[in-house]
Amino acid sequence: MEKEISDAPKCWKNTSDSPGYGKAPAGRSSGEAPHPLADKLQYVAKDYAAFGGEKKNYFEGYLKQLSAWADSDFTHPSVKAVRAYVSKGIVISDLIVAKVCHVDEQGNLLTSWDSEEDQPLLMKGLPKEKGRFDQGNALVCWSVEVPGQEMSDTWKDPSLQQAWIDFDLSQGGATAFCLVSGEKFQ
Repeated sequence: MEKEISDAPKCWKNTSDSPGYGKAPAGRSSGEAPHPLADKLQYVAKDYAAFGGEKKNYFEGYLKQLSAWADSDFTHPSVKAVRAYVSKGIVISDLIVAKVCHVDEQGNLLTSWDSEEDQPLLMKGLPKEKGRFDQGNALVCWSVEVPGQEMSDTWKDPSLQQAWIDFDLSQGGATAFCLVSGEKFQ
């Protein structure tokens, strides 16, 4: 799923070519290691638990990392825009209004689809555990419209990728090795 940001949400669309960012998140197998601009709803949505999200909400860690980057010398307009939006705490609310996420009569995120209607695209793509799915597992990839900036898809923006690399390295990260170029980074 992708969120396009300007002053207000404009569109939601599904995307499948959105990698995560950073060393720690890339290796996440358990525990908290947020991806700053592409992660699951349970990370990016402050209001996930308020809508009955069953998994641990990692929003505070996500926001802390995103804010550290936004406040650093290596910030980027897209980082600041995403932080401003997620800080409002209405990601799940907006997704419900846009009919991307779905809730039951009590306002809790659905964990199954029992309707005669076609199953929504989001739910078709979620993994099932014991016959149930968790909408908190949906991957959010941000698109940010910034005047004068050509690339709105954050996962395709080389200037944003470089800003993340520079920020991550400034945090004392270990030496990284690019498998494509063979270049080493300190």
